[in-house]
Amino acid sequence: VLDVGCVDARPTRGASTQRAVAPTSLFLGLHELSGSVLGVDVDVAGVRKLVELGHDALVADATTMRLDRRFGAIVAGEVIEHLEDPGRFLRNLLAHIEPAGVLALTTPNPFAARQRGRIWRHGRPLVHEDHVGWQDPITLSTLLRRTGWEPFDGCWLQPRAALWKTWPRFVRPYFSSAFLVVARPAARA
Repeated sequence: VLDVGCVDARPTRGASTQRAVAPTSLFLGLHELSGSVLGVDVDVAGVRKLVELGHDALVADATTMRLDRRFGAIVAGEVIEHLEDPGRFLRNLLAHIEPAGVLALTTPNPFAARQRGRIWRHGRPLVHEDHVGWQDPITLSTLLRRTGWEPFDGCWLQPRAALWKTWPRFVRPYFSSAFLVVARPAARA
């Protein structure tokens, strides 16, 4: 398994200059499910910390990396919204996937129910300071097809949250917090 974006580096509470660096919970979960996981991330200090903790991780830009190996599964959790060129990223992942492999990616949903409240209260949605783009399942599926992938499965994701903030997702799943799309390399002509 190749895990793209394996470092979780967030500012520590109350201190914007200090970062708590750790493997993402997804990276740790993949280790429990798979015998072999390689993590890649652009965060040099974060990857160094993961290697010190005994994990297999490399510093690499997922839009240009050349790992000279292929994986049965590639996971990109909460990554695509940080990339300036998501099409280049998806095309580059094709060079790293086995012909029968799968790509699983998650991304925040720009139409999440909680954003509506933020717009009412603050006049705009809350956007992570490192995000440069948003996708929804329709646009992401189109992007995947245009870059050589065939989306074939997916689901809505909703972390535990106050029910009163997220109840619209029960009426319309499109109000969920995030979503997962699973794709495979498109059949070659």
